[in-house]
Amino acid sequence: MWRLSGGQDYAIWLSANRGHLLEGDFELAFRLDDVTIYTLCFSIGPNLADSAAPGAVMLVGRVQGKRGRFDDIRRATKVLHDISPPALLMSAAEGVALALELPQICGVAGSEQLARLEPGPERFDYDAFWESLSGRRLGGWYQFDAPFPHKLPLETAPHHRRRARRKRRFRDVVREAVRDDFAARFVRCDTSRPAPTAVATIGNRHWALPAAGLVTALALAVVYWAWPRDLVPDWTPYGRVDDVAVVVGCAAIAAKCLALLRGRAVSGFGHRATPAE
Repeated sequence: MWRLSGGQDYAIWLSANRGHLLEGDFELAFRLDDVTIYTLCFSIGPNLADSAAPGAVMLVGRVQGKRGRFDDIRRATKVLHDISPPALLMSAAEGVALALELPQICGVAGSEQLARLEPGPERFDYDAFWESLSGRRLGGWYQFDAPFPHKLPLETAPHHRRRARRKRRFRDVVREAVRDDFAARFVRCDTSRPAPTAVATIGNRHWALPAAGLVTALALAVVYWAWPRDLVPDWTPYGRVDDVAVVVGCAAIAAKCLALLRGRAVSGFGHRATPAE
């Protein structure tokens, strides 16, 4: 997703989260010379910080450094314009959120984080981290708008403004690099064709089999019910038993075909951006 090479190789990788599934489906890993020293785990889902907010958001459930890598983390922070690996991972997460057009990023508060239940002295201070990024506390979460708003120059001490601008520019470069890389790999924007209309979608070949199945099932039920000389003639004592069985079977087939047609109708209108195959 992002790489900086020099005396040492710094990179951010995105992968499925296989180690802490309850803390996120995906993992952003900050690597030093191909060794992970910090991770950030996230999922895409409803806004747990504000249940009234519509749409999906990014939910960050874990930010954690690797044990025994304190010196590497400190050295990386110094090289990367005094930006710590977890802060840079948040810039990468911001890039992913912007590529997916997610309006907010929500970070779990320390009181709700699952790692607090694990034994061990080393703990990441989630609340202090989110507050350093100007997150808004909402219940057990901190919420950020995507993209993150920058502080105004007047909000920074005069002797720190040049340093703050340098750090902001570097984080923006990382964010945009991750955003572009993620969009190129996983998001497809098809602008060559107009958005399908209801008429155009009905004409698509994917409608043919469900529509034909629906019509055939209904026609068979009507014809078999009206035909007196079927498998069991209608004038016999059990003449309607087979008719009822055929009608029930045809109704089940018709219901399945109708469900397929409705699914095609929903998917036919599509979104502007869809995950690439």
